[in-house]
Amino acid sequence: MTTSVKVFLYGGKDLAFAPYGDYWKQARKMCVMNLLRANRVRSFRFIREEEASNMVNKIKQYSSSIGTNVNLSTMIVGATNSIISRASLSRNLEGDMFVAGTNTMYTAVESTMAELMNHPIVMKKLQEEVRRVVGTKSTVDENDINQMSYLNCVVKEAPRLHPSVILSGPRETTESGRAIRL
Repeated sequence: MTTSVKVFLYGGKDLAFAPYGDYWKQARKMCVMNLLRANRVRSFRFIREEEASNMVNKIKQYSSSIGTNVNLSTMIVGATNSIISRASLSRNLEGDMFVAGTNTMYTAVESTMAELMNHPIVMKKLQEEVRRVVGTKSTVDENDINQMSYLNCVVKEAPRLHPSVILSGPRETTESGRAIRL
């Protein structure tokens, strides 16, 4: 085991690299219960809404400049980093990079946008649903999203089409089975 693994990955016992077993189950349970429980995620709603609003305002600002292209990938990375830093550290660390999770997040958004551009009928249906649910309001909030069943289907379909692998080290099976031959 290298020194970097010992230091940065807690001797190979972090959640991503720990071998499947009681320790891994307990670490995962603690992570889900303390970091990802519904009340905790809901408590950061205002941060997500504020950062989304900031991103929309930046897009408006850049797009109003003549001849300026908007790089959505950069904006998504920036917004994701801001959300993570504000939620975890209670302050915005603009310019600093949170590597874990952000790359897969903007890659997922990017690939979803590419799929929508390649399938204009799906894009049109999605736009119609957003316009129907949101109406004349200037912003979409999380309550609106709960009413958008087609959007939820698109969001769930995207990772199936373009799965993002997050530090998936080797895992062992827990039950015997047979391999599927294609």
